Amino acid sequence: SKYFKPFQKKKIKPFIKFQECEIEEIRTGDSIQNPASWKIMEEFGMERQDQTKQIEYTYVDKPVEAYQYVLTKEKYWKNIQVDKSKKL
Repeated sequence: SKYFKPFQKKKIKPFIKFQECEIEEIRTGDSIQNPASWKIMEEFGMERQDQTKQIEYTYVDKPVEAYQYVLTKEKYWKNIQVDKSKKL
């Protein structure tokens, strides 16, 4: 999508304040027919779950199959540490 190109070029990572929000994980999903969206989720370190789910979109008449993603606090902090070590 043309709207995400600036983010893709700069490889901006999501800044998630897990400790401030006191959450353990973030879950989301998107249509399997929307690779631009789920590729960004994967680039941010989110892990695709094994099963898909039927979800409803406001602009589609019937439910669509969607990949489900999760990013845990532990995985997020581990990714941050790996990124820092690569820059050294």
